Amino acid sequence: MKKLVILITVICIVTTVNAQTYKGIVKDPQGEAVPFANVVLYTLPDSTFAAGSVTNDLGEFSLTPPNDIEKGYLVISCLGYENYQQKIEQNKNFGIIVLKEKAIVLGEAQVVAKRIQKTPTGYLINLTNDIRVKGIDVSKTLTLLPGISKEFNVYKLNGIPISQFYVNGQKVDIGYLESVPSEMLAKAEISFIDNIGASKDKGGVVSLTLKKPDQGGYYGNVIGHISTRGKSYDKSLLSSTINYKTGKFNLIGNIRLNNNKNTAREIENTLYNNGHFFNVESKNSTYSNQILPSLSLTYELTKRQTLGFNVSGNLTYRNLNKKLENTFETEAKNFTEHQKGHNDKHQIQGVLSYNLTTKKQGGSFKAQAEFFHRKKDILSQYLSDNENIERNNSQLTYTNMFNAFTRFSYPISDHISSKFYVVWDGIQEEYKPQSTSNTNDFYENNLYNTDVFVQNPYVMSGISGKWNKFNFTARLSYQWSFLSYEIPVTNTKIKRNTQGLEPNFRISYNFGKNDQHNISSEYKRSVSTFPYSLFNPNKVWSDRYHYLVGNPEIATPYENSLSFTGSFWSDKLYTWATYSVVKDNYVFATYNDPDLEGVTYRKPINALSEKEIDFGIATNLQLIKNWRLKFRASTTITKQKAEFPNEKIDMNRVHYLFDFTNIYKFNKGWNLYLTAYYEPDFKSYNRKYITVYGVEGSLSKSINKEITAYFIYAIGHHRKLLTYLEDGLLTYQNKTPIPYLGFTLSWNFKGGKDVKVKKINTSKSYREIQDVK
Repeated sequence: MKKLVILITVICIVTTVNAQTYKGIVKDPQGEAVPFANVVLYTLPDSTFAAGSVTNDLGEFSLTPPNDIEKGYLVISCLGYENYQQKIEQNKNFGIIVLKEKAIVLGEAQVVAKRIQKTPTGYLINLTNDIRVKGIDVSKTLTLLPGISKEFNVYKLNGIPISQFYVNGQKVDIGYLESVPSEMLAKAEISFIDNIGASKDKGGVVSLTLKKPDQGGYYGNVIGHISTRGKSYDKSLLSSTINYKTGKFNLIGNIRLNNNKNTAREIENTLYNNGHFFNVESKNSTYSNQILPSLSLTYELTKRQTLGFNVSGNLTYRNLNKKLENTFETEAKNFTEHQKGHNDKHQIQGVLSYNLTTKKQGGSFKAQAEFFHRKKDILSQYLSDNENIERNNSQLTYTNMFNAFTRFSYPISDHISSKFYVVWDGIQEEYKPQSTSNTNDFYENNLYNTDVFVQNPYVMSGISGKWNKFNFTARLSYQWSFLSYEIPVTNTKIKRNTQGLEPNFRISYNFGKNDQHNISSEYKRSVSTFPYSLFNPNKVWSDRYHYLVGNPEIATPYENSLSFTGSFWSDKLYTWATYSVVKDNYVFATYNDPDLEGVTYRKPINALSEKEIDFGIATNLQLIKNWRLKFRASTTITKQKAEFPNEKIDMNRVHYLFDFTNIYKFNKGWNLYLTAYYEPDFKSYNRKYITVYGVEGSLSKSINKEITAYFIYAIGHHRKLLTYLEDGLLTYQNKTPIPYLGFTLSWNFKGGKDVKVKKINTSKSYREIQDVK
């Protein structure tokens, strides 16, 4: 037996030593790695399949065929590039292989197919020189991508709000994306489930990659913007972005300076069942200044290891001036009131990360730690000349957030990879309200300081991969949430915890000529963490007749969802359907205060259970070379059941939304972006939303290679909202002017080394990028 073991061991060693392994790195003409490229070895003379794989995030591949190959050839194919073919040489290391971008000569039907690569969790799209990046910023480009929509300033993926946005691994907000020209983009990865960072939210993730600057070079942009709304000044913005690379360092910096003047006019009419009425007309003027710096620094420790550091800040100073005219059914009760104050916010966030790509293709390790601190200081003064009332209110909030996670990915085979996450985040918040008044009228004097601490541990393991024409992902995670809530002055302590298992499965299938069709299905169960901000028992007054109060008994909802998506003719036609069931969902119910006449308040309660079907269809076409359009129609049918103190709700809510987005590239540097939307009436359990519609867009002109001018516009109709109270009806109307006009001037700059393409002759000519002085 011992001799047999030795013999088997010797055979394995000899086989391993003699096995042929072919390696290489695939890059694009800009020197960036090309991930997800298909690499296949064939034998000659019959072109029999010998081995196959796909490139990893660094563009690397490694193939070990089961048998020795005397004669054969290598084929590399990737959407957006010409196929690469090379005979097998004695040297099994192919070195750097540069793919040539495919020229647009055969119409959009082939261009789209070449630009989009399906992945186990979504898709990867090459945006270099795409019409969707011409003359607009990144936030607008997103609305032209398959599955992504913008619904009243909320970006969604297949109808679900997107959880996170990343630029070169840095977490960013929409304001950041609005300050970056789309022509800086190289590619975008859209994931229906998070496979990038530590987010476990049910929404998808958008990860954007900027074009890489030349070694020792940089490029960037400076934007100046000013706009008006109606007849008044609205805002101005000055921002700058720079991408710089030298040696092993890569730096991306962004800074935004905002000055805003928001003017709003709103009307609320409350009609009670007994015939009494109460009307409020408010006019707001808010002046704010913001400084928003961010810096992302990446250092290449080795070829496979990088160290990253991101830091961002937010300094906001906002002054408020509000006038309210109150009208009752009895004229003697009429009065006018004023509110003045400021709302300041100081915020800093830092992230330290370490990334390792293993020698084995597809393996990686990431560790990250994040710290976030925010201070919000709200001071308001209430004055009523008619009633000789003066009150000063203060709300001071300190928030600290800590997050740490590790993510490990290891290939089980050439086509299957395993992943493992460990995440912990903690949130600590201290809330300090104060109030002083010359009279006791309607505000409470006994406001309470509160302390909250929430911990959310989370673990996940799963596999993803590709088999034949199938992509699949299977994940199993467990979520905990521990909450500690304390009111020191009353010695009140609340401790709550929740936990649950979260399975997640996704599978997609490619078919048709050149795999131009794709269908996918996903099941997901989500357990929410505690909404700690909804526990606050203090009454937070927005004005004299409206306040918000928390609910310490609020529970966490959970959701089960099943979704289907279809992409046909290379995303020219895109469809989706999602069925979800939400239990113990919390809603803000509106009540009349029994002790204060005319006062209404909102309070979160676990009263709502929902069964929802969301489905839609979108077209994504390029009818001619310079015109791309996207039309989307969606329908959401929600079965709502709720039990309130005085009523039960059992109803169906039907919500339609239509939008049309297109971009057109004219001659002589002109570009037009236009989007239009229409949402007809729909009704929820206690509200009716009246029709809203609008048109917005931009017209840009490239003055030269560095300077572009933008003209921005928006027109439309504001929302009107009806809220059904226990004993009346509240009608809300926003009378703020919608007509919006803006002007933006953009300057692009670059410097450093030039890059030229040099041909290297082998058995098949290919390209290699080299630096020259």
